[in-house]
Amino acid sequence: RIPPRSVPIAVDDCGIGGGVTDQIRVEGWNVIPINAALCPDSLKEDNQYPNIRSFLWFGVAEAALRGDVSITRLPGDMIQALRSQLQLPRYKMDNKGRRVVEEKHDVNFKKRSGGRSPDLADAFNLSMTPVSSVLGEQAAGRIQVAR
Repeated sequence: RIPPRSVPIAVDDCGIGGGVTDQIRVEGWNVIPINAALCPDSLKEDNQYPNIRSFLWFGVAEAALRGDVSITRLPGDMIQALRSQLQLPRYKMDNKGRRVVEEKHDVNFKKRSGGRSPDLADAFNLSMTPVSSVLGEQAAGRIQVAR
């Protein structure tokens, strides 16, 4: 059994998230700060995504298609809200041929979504973050496994 405080918690550390990261860390949780706008070296080598946000959105979608993700144990209203938000963003190809997920602040996204932000979907994607894939060795020392 793994002690709950040792489970890695990925938090989008930009803006307001920085305060959340600090508070969780002070309370003794194993927080992994993620700046979804950045592109760490591990993703640059892969060259499929320009940033962590795109990597997470496509990675979770592909894992779900493989049957590696299930939301069936969530309450029905949560499933409905999550499905709705996961379908909001669109993507495009950048000049390097990489898939880029539309940003929340993009004008077209705001029009289509009625100004709604996919915060639940972003949190869901962060919960599925393969931390070592995103941060590589930088995160290895932060992930504690109970023995």
